[in-house]
Amino acid sequence: MPYSSTEIITNLIEQEVDVAEMHLLATLNKGRAGICAMTLPADTALEGVMLKDIDLPDSSLVISILRGESMMIPNGNTVIHANDEIVAVCEGKSQKQLLKILRERR
Repeated sequence: MPYSSTEIITNLIEQEVDVAEMHLLATLNKGRAGICAMTLPADTALEGVMLKDIDLPDSSLVISILRGESMMIPNGNTVIHANDEIVAVCEGKSQKQLLKILRERR
């Protein structure tokens, strides 16, 4: 099914408005998925938690973590800290679910 550029742009705007705390860096699969980033709050509930212990949505994958001046490709044993910028690939509704998980505070 072909998509018009107007439809894709509209979809991008809707995604950005829906998840204002999460920045959409790029879209994939004609707007059905995206690469998004969010900085964890200073009082994040995820402080000191290993990535493998976070119940991430099925259609999302954390692909990098920016901590200060360092960038890392995480694995399950990577420990999350306040103010980390999490970059993830998200499909469909998983973007909102991931946002909810990442913005939880203590």
